[in-house]
Amino acid sequence: MKEYPMNPFVVPVVVKAGVFAAIGSKEGLTIAERIVSAISDKLVDDYTEGILQPDNWIEVASNIPHQNLIKNVSNTRKFHPYVTSKQLANECISMEFPQQSRADLTDGIESLIETLPKLELLNCLSISFSDRGDLMISLAMISLPNFSSLKVNLKETIVNYSNKEVAADIDKVFGSFEPLDDKPYFVSVKSLGDIK
Repeated sequence: MKEYPMNPFVVPVVVKAGVFAAIGSKEGLTIAERIVSAISDKLVDDYTEGILQPDNWIEVASNIPHQNLIKNVSNTRKFHPYVTSKQLANECISMEFPQQSRADLTDGIESLIETLPKLELLNCLSISFSDRGDLMISLAMISLPNFSSLKVNLKETIVNYSNKEVAADIDKVFGSFEPLDDKPYFVSVKSLGDIK
């Protein structure tokens, strides 16, 4: 006798998600955290509908002043037999970020991804404060058309935060925002490698 699902007209939920991440130490981590806090607030306030539409993330992230474009690429990657949480997390974080902090941040994002079954779309905004005083901003928009491939649109920019005028502008815009801290969609990593 053929067995049918209890309700054949219910399609399993497909998940779309967004995550925010910051890397740095002391002052650098703080400003990175404040920027992602402002971006997340703006998305919530302005886009009750379509909060995860990639175009909305691009538009809001473009409000960060003094950005200089490094990279804007799109590619499709295939995995066998399927895309793992670690592979997906790796696509979220720029290769330009500090290696150890990048590895720790990837682990944190992987833990979040593992709680999201049947993930179809993932937006990830991450900001790293480098030793040179630069703010590196990475916006990855990832779609999974099936469970063995993913399409990544990646935009990377840099802000010369070591410039006093630039830093003053950034602090004026974002200085009043509180870090997201314990929000379930936020991961931060100190340069020493501790996940917060």
